[in-house]
Amino acid sequence: MNFSFNKDFYKNPLFYLFFFNLILFLKQGLFQRSKWLTLLAIFLLLFQLLIALTEQTAERKRAKWLILILLLLSLCLLFQGRASKKERSSDSPPPIESSLTNTEEDSIKQYQSIVSNYTPLTIDELVNDAFSKNSLLFLGKASCPYCRDFVPLFHENMQKLAIVSKVYYCNVEEITEDEKKQLLAKYPIVGVPTLIYLKDDGTYDILDESEISLPEWLTALPKKK
Repeated sequence: MNFSFNKDFYKNPLFYLFFFNLILFLKQGLFQRSKWLTLLAIFLLLFQLLIALTEQTAERKRAKWLILILLLLSLCLLFQGRASKKERSSDSPPPIESSLTNTEEDSIKQYQSIVSNYTPLTIDELVNDAFSKNSLLFLGKASCPYCRDFVPLFHENMQKLAIVSKVYYCNVEEITEDEKKQLLAKYPIVGVPTLIYLKDDGTYDILDESEISLPEWLTALPKKK
């Protein structure tokens, strides 16, 4: 077949089809998909441009069919490109937010698992001294990230230092204003997590990590005979 430059190329519908497909491919990001899709898209666009800028008598008689075929090919490429995008999206790693949520859930489970080994103590029991002396009291809640960080360290140090002491756990998750007033009237608690050593004589010692580390504080506790 002989091709020659078509001076009236701007009258050829394929010339406008070329620009339409080019804009459509760019908008859909078809050139950023797989290599073979990119090559097919480029080939199709170049072929459309070639036909639009040249004269070919045999093809001009079937112009409508040619436009229809090229349009269908373009749509097939777009459809394949979308399918490829969905496939890549399904294989992509989970969002950061999801990972953070899973990490928080794991730390809550770990926290609850550790404190389940302690003896539960209500605010009323604590205020009325309904507990054994020479024991440890931990006040915290699962929704507190600092509590969730503190509990594993406390548990690890208790095992490492071989501290033999009864540990009470007071869950302040749903503490009322009245209970809070009673608690603060008995112990000068600033917030949670709070670790207290309840002495035999009725006095107490509250851990203050700004003055002493947790291991040092635990080591200084009176040893049980």
